[in-house]
Amino acid sequence: MTFEQNAASAIRYANQLSDVIEKDGTWESARLGNPESAAKLGQLPYQLAISYAKVVDPASVVRESEVEMVQKYMVPTGFFASEDKAKAAVKNFQEDIKEKVNVYKQSTGADFSIDFDAGKTKEEDKKPDKQIDQINSYYRSR
Repeated sequence: MTFEQNAASAIRYANQLSDVIEKDGTWESARLGNPESAAKLGQLPYQLAISYAKVVDPASVVRESEVEMVQKYMVPTGFFASEDKAKAAVKNFQEDIKEKVNVYKQSTGADFSIDFDAGKTKEEDKKPDKQIDQINSYYRSR
């Protein structure tokens, strides 16, 4: 994979993770009411970590221990994770990737574009689920 493909994947995964956190939080309501979100909360941080490692060093082989370290510190998820902190971490990650893309373009003279909205849920696809909203409200009020 090239730098461009890795950066595009990282942005797509970050956008998807941001949507899941926005919709169902960092753990509780996803585990209780939305199996799709629960699956994404398990997968996306791992995929994000791999993508980030490949953006930083596209030619290297990503070792499991490196992925675990990046995953552990990149975006906090889990039962006690703060939703606001997770959202801020995703936003910081997105900004970091955008900056790396700009630096790469300047240093190489490469001319390419990345869809920084890739993976985001479209507004028409966001359908409120009353039960999930009630669960979210309960956990956010604690």
